[in-house]
Amino acid sequence: MEVLNTLAEVAVAFAGFSSVVIIFRRRSDGAWNDTDANRFMGMIVHALHAAGFAFVPQILQYFLPGEAMVWAVSSLLLGITTLLHVFVAGRLETATYRASAGVVLLAGLAVFMLQMANLFSWLGPPGPGLFLIGVFWHTAQAGLLFFLLVAVRPQRA
Repeated sequence: MEVLNTLAEVAVAFAGFSSVVIIFRRRSDGAWNDTDANRFMGMIVHALHAAGFAFVPQILQYFLPGEAMVWAVSSLLLGITTLLHVFVAGRLETATYRASAGVVLLAGLAVFMLQMANLFSWLGPPGPGLFLIGVFWHTAQAGLLFFLLVAVRPQRA
């Protein structure tokens, strides 16, 4: 559970740095282009998702019998929301970064499948390993989007 707490701290840090991004990325007219706005929203959503799901198993342990059930239900919830992210992100992608978005969307589907593997015991009994991969993926996505917002020059609207 210590790893989940660390991932939650990192995810919250990315969400906290969003205010820094807002200040440095503000254009002279105060508007952002669609690509940067989508990246910013994605960073916030992934960071909050990772932080929130880092606590799900800790909460579920008080309501569900057995550790395997806790990890199975945690993976179910993480898998469903990750799949929703994939569909929403797929609709938001613009032609400016469609190629890299395809890789990210495939990775999201892989994370969903790993959560289902944990839920249905395809790779062994449900445990924290595959769930951690899912939480780490959301944390990494928040970091990647933060990097893109800070390091990639804004496109002209």
